[in-house]
Amino acid sequence: MTRSLEHGSCVADDCPAREAASAPISRLGLLGLASWVGILAGFLELFAFLAIRARSGEVWPYLGKIQSYPWTIPLVDALLLAAVSSPLIALAPRLPRPVRREIPTLLVALAMMPTLLMLFPGLYPGALFLLSTGAASVVVRIFGSGGRIIGWVVRVTCPGLIVILIGLAVWRGLPAGPPDDVAPATGAPNVLLIVMDTVRADHTSLPGSGGARPTTPQLAALARRGVTFTGARSTAPWTLPSHASLMTGRWPFEVVPGRYGALDNDVPTLAEAFGARGYDTVGIVANTYYTSYSTGLARGFHRYEDFPTTPATVLASAEVGGRLVDWLGSWADAIRPGALPWLRRFERIDADRINRRFLSWLDRRRRPDRPFFAFLNYFDAHDPYVVPPGAEHRFGRPPASKDDRSFLSDWWLSEGKEEVPPDRVELLVDGYDSCIAHLDDRLGALFRELDRRGLLDETVVVVTSDHGEAFGEHGLFGHGVSLYADQIRVPLVIAAPGMVPEGLAIDDVVSLRDLPATLLDLAGSPGPRLPGRSLADSWRGREAGESEERPGSPAPTSMVVASVPGPDSVPPNEGRSPVFRGPMIAVIDPQSLKYIRTEGRDAIIEELYDLQSDPGEQVNLASPQAEPMLERFRAVLADPGG
Repeated sequence: MTRSLEHGSCVADDCPAREAASAPISRLGLLGLASWVGILAGFLELFAFLAIRARSGEVWPYLGKIQSYPWTIPLVDALLLAAVSSPLIALAPRLPRPVRREIPTLLVALAMMPTLLMLFPGLYPGALFLLSTGAASVVVRIFGSGGRIIGWVVRVTCPGLIVILIGLAVWRGLPAGPPDDVAPATGAPNVLLIVMDTVRADHTSLPGSGGARPTTPQLAALARRGVTFTGARSTAPWTLPSHASLMTGRWPFEVVPGRYGALDNDVPTLAEAFGARGYDTVGIVANTYYTSYSTGLARGFHRYEDFPTTPATVLASAEVGGRLVDWLGSWADAIRPGALPWLRRFERIDADRINRRFLSWLDRRRRPDRPFFAFLNYFDAHDPYVVPPGAEHRFGRPPASKDDRSFLSDWWLSEGKEEVPPDRVELLVDGYDSCIAHLDDRLGALFRELDRRGLLDETVVVVTSDHGEAFGEHGLFGHGVSLYADQIRVPLVIAAPGMVPEGLAIDDVVSLRDLPATLLDLAGSPGPRLPGRSLADSWRGREAGESEERPGSPAPTSMVVASVPGPDSVPPNEGRSPVFRGPMIAVIDPQSLKYIRTEGRDAIIEELYDLQSDPGEQVNLASPQAEPMLERFRAVLADPGG
């Protein structure tokens, strides 16, 4: 007998079908559902991340993400959701039937969390989970809480999602090289650009550096084979904008918006210029904060290596995975500092690993017949100024006690920098100089290996730094906080057999902004040019056989400019840094007069120094009597990009 019920009733024969439709999904089905929902959640997080990155235009969203993130985000989200839901799925048969029916809703809610955490980072996670649960209940109701509709959707779409995931992985892993239809000029030299991150000029032992310790004998040996610029200046007191100038030949304010903006996508780069000349190009960097691919510095390189691929970096590519890595790392360090090093997303990459990466690339590159342009960034001299395990601490007292190690480890973000005891300053400087000496030793090992391979005499080698470091000068510590010499005067050595005179020291004030034009000039082959003047003009036309450390050519007519648009996100030096007043710009003229202008909130602050008589920039000459000179610099700043 058929019983017809309206408004919520059913025909008796139809009730079993509806009961089956609302039946809980099997354990295997739930596990498949969890993985499928996790992959979908990963793609949703990926799209949200790309939207945030495009909107912000800054490097912050990318910090800590490996280049494989387009496929690792979906993979990590799928694995994490499967791992979290597995215990619940295993217990499913023992749970009451109504509870089992809600498992799909819970899975969808958990899958929504990564995207919500990314879109609304300031909201409490518990509130976001309530929001995701409400949204998930609607989604599950639309597709049916039972297995029929959901199972059909999973079976139809899962193969496509897996194909997309594999395709993204293959695309990210494809090797690249110079196009075969671009022929390099015959006899074009290799070019090796080395940046020693955070090394100030007067802590090296190069000719004319003023360094008091023999920290860089290997670099000094290279200098005897080439030219040393004793007055080289970086264009910014910290990494990202300084490297942007090195890669484009432009001032930072022309190519990097704001404090943390990524490199302008429309500006030609040095790697692109070399690639257009048929060079094989590679970048290998140790500063995974501000020289990683996310900054835009990787543009034009056929291969760019930054983050190592480790469990931590793969996990951290996803939002929830990154939070998990940070939490586990903090928990492990609280128990024992340095525990679980494989759970560090910002693992420090030392000089030996950079050397190995570069030499390995040389061994396996697809077109060894092509000249190469290689950019290597070394991070060994950056804080916390501790030499790697097994390396020699060469100067002063090594950090022996727990207090010493804790002081160095916490130094950069510590707030107590106003009055630093002399013994603590000595600990910082001794560690810094020892790290520079260790880095110099490893560069020497690289040069010897290149020489053994017969490459050194065929290569233009440039060694410089992106910025310096303050150790109490002007009452300041660190970098990125002012435009004084301790933060922008850097070493610069150019060696190229047959193209560069040997043992020449040039004391002109020159800018690293001119390095791209210089390298393209030395490469000699026709192709795209970049802004700036070639520093080779400083030594060309000299007579052979002149003595070492002879003065350079007449000073260039161009001004040297450095700038910083505003304060760092963390307040070093208790906010006493000049940059905390507002954006800063400095100009050095050919007569070694230096002008610094700070756009303070309440007033414009001007400083004027004579670098010939006052290299430490201690006597500010800005006064009514200096008004004609100040007015001249103000006119220059009316068109600083000119």
